[in-house]
Amino acid sequence: MVAALRYAPSIMPPASPSKPQVFPPVMRRGLWWLLGLSTFMGLSAVAWVVLRGPLGVPRGFAYRYGALFLGLPPVVVLLPWWLYRTRSIRQALLESEGRLCTHCAYNVSTLEPAGTCPECGKPYDIDKDKVLWEAVGARYGDDRNRTPTREP
Repeated sequence: MVAALRYAPSIMPPASPSKPQVFPPVMRRGLWWLLGLSTFMGLSAVAWVVLRGPLGVPRGFAYRYGALFLGLPPVVVLLPWWLYRTRSIRQALLESEGRLCTHCAYNVSTLEPAGTCPECGKPYDIDKDKVLWEAVGARYGDDRNRTPTREP
């Protein structure tokens, strides 16, 4: 059994560096935080409702509103933070005309079209990164005033 577990990862195909990404990493990290913390807080609220009786919580303020205070932070704090964070990244994308590092959102408009980001040290390529920025609905340059068309 141990030998089978040891060799199981070799069955999986290796991660390909040429596999296309569909979301910029700088926005993906925030999305994972939003989804992870929202899931944790939601499950905590459900656990509070289910376990408050067996735990012997006195029937008072905490008994009635404990789940609300556990489930509300994702809506009141995390969602506005996510919307503000993505808005600031999209605004920076417009100001730099599509020349942002996809890993840290650093403005690379004064640098070469392809190279290494001085902020995070990861490679960037403006032409390849355009696909990632378009995946999140960001428009810049001549595409800003064009309305999207739906293919039949």
